[in-house]
Amino acid sequence: IYPNPAKEMIFLNFEVNEKDNVTFELYDVLGKQQTISRLNATNQHQIKLSNVQPGIYFYRLLVNDAASESGKLIIE
Repeated sequence: IYPNPAKEMIFLNFEVNEKDNVTFELYDVLGKQQTISRLNATNQHQIKLSNVQPGIYFYRLLVNDAASESGKLIIE
């Protein structure tokens, strides 16, 4: 996931099988879900963050409802 810190958009690069269900979730520091995006099985994705306030967030990338990757994202 890049850039980090981000402003209005982030990019994700990953490879999954065409049949996989991929979901990106973003949570604030209190654990409240801020955004969720269903992604298709292409290699690169863009997620707009223009409706998310600046701050520190935690993301989770799920493949077939199982956590695949997680981390911290700073939005300026």
